[in-house]
Amino acid sequence: MPLMPSPEPVVITSDSVAFCFRLSRVIETYNKGTLPYTVRQLQEEGTDLCRQGLVRSGLIRLRRAIITLKGTTP
Repeated sequence: MPLMPSPEPVVITSDSVAFCFRLSRVIETYNKGTLPYTVRQLQEEGTDLCRQGLVRSGLIRLRRAIITLKGTTP
């Protein structure tokens, strides 16, 4: 599933690798079950980008994953 660009710019308030991994852990514990495919894909891509030093791009994907989770979880 191709990801569409956000119509509004994403504001990043922290751009550290540690924050990337923190968001990734939040996603892992958010649902405590099976994550939807889109969320899992965004989490994996975001974490990989952070490991490669592309922190801002990684954070954008991780934040989109969290937003998606909040929209699908009651």
